[in-house]
Amino acid sequence: MRRHSLFAPFALVLLVAVVALVGIAASKALPSSSKAEPSRSQSASGHVHGSLSSGRYAVAAKGKPPPLAKLTPTPYSEPKVISSRNGVLRVTFAPHDGSAIINGSRFKHTRTFTGTFPGPTLHVKPGDTIEMKFINKLSQITNLHFHGFRVSPAALADNVLRTIAPAVTSKSVRPRKSVKIIVHIPRDHEQGLYWYHPHLHGLVDGQVYPGLAGLIEVGDVLREIPWLRHIKRRVMALQAVGLRADGNLINVNSPWLSTKTERNFVNGHYQPTLTIRPGELQLWQIGNISNDHWYKLSFGGRKFNVIGEDGNPVGRTWASKRLLVPPAKRYSILVRGPSAGTYYIRSLAFDQGFEKYGEYKLMKVVSRGGPVRPQKVPDIVSPRQAALIRDVQNDPVNRYRQLTFRIKPPFPNAFYINNKLYNPRRVDERVNLGQTEEWLLRNVSTEDHPFHIHTNDFIVEKINGHDVAIHNFQDVVSIPHIRHGKPGTVLIKQRYRTFEGEAVFHCHILFHEDHSMMGNILFGPRINNPSFGQ
Repeated sequence: MRRHSLFAPFALVLLVAVVALVGIAASKALPSSSKAEPSRSQSASGHVHGSLSSGRYAVAAKGKPPPLAKLTPTPYSEPKVISSRNGVLRVTFAPHDGSAIINGSRFKHTRTFTGTFPGPTLHVKPGDTIEMKFINKLSQITNLHFHGFRVSPAALADNVLRTIAPAVTSKSVRPRKSVKIIVHIPRDHEQGLYWYHPHLHGLVDGQVYPGLAGLIEVGDVLREIPWLRHIKRRVMALQAVGLRADGNLINVNSPWLSTKTERNFVNGHYQPTLTIRPGELQLWQIGNISNDHWYKLSFGGRKFNVIGEDGNPVGRTWASKRLLVPPAKRYSILVRGPSAGTYYIRSLAFDQGFEKYGEYKLMKVVSRGGPVRPQKVPDIVSPRQAALIRDVQNDPVNRYRQLTFRIKPPFPNAFYINNKLYNPRRVDERVNLGQTEEWLLRNVSTEDHPFHIHTNDFIVEKINGHDVAIHNFQDVVSIPHIRHGKPGTVLIKQRYRTFEGEAVFHCHILFHEDHSMMGNILFGPRINNPSFGQ
């Protein structure tokens, strides 16, 4: 095998003493999942992005690529839903290597929390508590992030600086090797679509890509629109993986993995068929939970009516015929059924700067049955959110910061923010609770970066120096790449609310994040985080 697991059992005691250095060392020990594929350390000898790389940065491999699995469209379905009861969601997650059903067939070398690809959808309400028993059956350290949640980033909650050790011996899970994850969701938490995934620096790409990801619904994005509460609802997780004809996933570190060998799935299905009646209004909640794939969605010129973005209800509904969905982005949209016939949701061609995506079919939509009397698309979705947006817009700016995203050799750790590689022991930005800041995000590299910050969402004020309409808060925004020598820029504004502790901001192309395009941010006073295995 190309590389070995990060920890052998005899090394666990030693790791406790050096856990502070784990974030730096982890990127040097990603796992291999297939003996048949040449490794990057063997084949990547001159590419601009170096050797320890994901498929998107590999040099062209020598020889013939492995035969790809032949895929046929399968019926649309959704992941299992696990809901809270009496204010508590109790669930056990046991991330492990194994196999899972993808598009109706079983594939090996997946990684899942509960044996399914993607993971189950969690459904909670504002004011609920998530009580999770977490058993790490991987041979690597890991943890868990609740992407987009406005909750505590410290202790046993949404703490991405926490390290959860492997609980596996050679044959079994030892007693009392599970850990607790406890997340208290505020009563005034925004209602919409979120997701979960590991966030252990250096290992994220190789854990999310093969399946350690799933969606979370908080409350009901339609709660303030009573006439639409009973419409058909769909929840869609978008993922991209490479599937081989021999029943294995293409390894995330394989030189054979590219946009040409990846296939795109909706809830684990290839080009599934959805049904809708002519004139019917449906709610589609769409989340990109892939490790690095971009989507540019189109419904043949028909409008997507956006009522939520990144878990935040919009103040006012906005509409677009195309939606760019970078890694980690989520949208809640209202879609109206066209006249009877067969249609497709497509991902259009898109130039990310490094990757050039072609156009392809993502889903089939069949409109059939008797016409439905059209229901009104709301103009106002959330007066509360509209008021909060106005408040933040009117806030005085307590401080202005600038972050510059750069790619420069030597590789693979070539991904910088403000000319710094990530250091888990360093606080890069310190902010005060209750204050509001503006950040200018500058991109001097030749590819777009999806910026994400934990705990506190932001509004986008300008892109490339031009004012943009402000409809809602976001936790992911694409920073355009440099063009004609001029850096791409995004100006954001955010108010730091409620929760103290240390969190991170980063590029959500997970290979970039793993290779140091990340920084630590401290909200208020520093709080000690639980360390190895707690």
